[in-house]
Amino acid sequence: MKALFVIAVLFLIETQVFAQTPGTINKNVRSANLLNQLSSYRGNLGQAFLTLPSSEKTQTIGDVYLDAHWSKSSLLLFDDERLINDYLTRYDIQNNEFEFRLEGGIKVLAGVKVKNIVWIDSITKQSRVMNNTRDYTASVTPFDGFFEVLQEGNIQLLKKVYLEILRPNFSPALNVGSKDTKIIKKSEYFYAINNKLNQIKKKASLDAIQQYDSSIDLESLIKKEKISFNNESDLKRLFLILNSQK
Repeated sequence: MKALFVIAVLFLIETQVFAQTPGTINKNVRSANLLNQLSSYRGNLGQAFLTLPSSEKTQTIGDVYLDAHWSKSSLLLFDDERLINDYLTRYDIQNNEFEFRLEGGIKVLAGVKVKNIVWIDSITKQSRVMNNTRDYTASVTPFDGFFEVLQEGNIQLLKKVYLEILRPNFSPALNVGSKDTKIIKKSEYFYAINNKLNQIKKKASLDAIQQYDSSIDLESLIKKEKISFNNESDLKRLFLILNSQK
């Protein structure tokens, strides 16, 4: 009895298969093959997208120089306090080097050999002074490179420029992010009394000035002049007043 039932089922299946036209069979076969291919690729689909080549070229936006243009300079060396005058130079922050533009090409001088530099900015025609950080003492980790002197006097106002490098973060799979390397210049401000450094962050950062000269009413002065500690021109104005009172 069971044997007869199995034979009947097989007969029905065979009848349905042969009832389909050749076109229908081919169509079903193609669909099955396509589904099998998609299943085999599904696990590696993300990896396949990541390996697609990009038609766009990457580039570096920004530069490593304090100023990219060349300016006439006068450098004082630590070695015997020798002077190097009247050369066109620019300062490479990343490598702490001075580049000289000469007729025979570009020559480089290590920043550790330079005590200070005075140059005339070729664009603004203003003179700028930079001192080697080795001439200052700090309670924090020693600095490399140079401070630009924004205000001279018994209480010097100094600026340290550093580089922040943003690497490419482009995701081909999501088509978001940047393919370029970006070089951003940022500044920190300090003041120095007898070559001892203090970083400027907020009003409390100026306590050393109050200890140096108790006659200065710093709180009233800051309020009167509406000093913002994130504004370079405000800081220059404040330290100009402080030095004029000594």
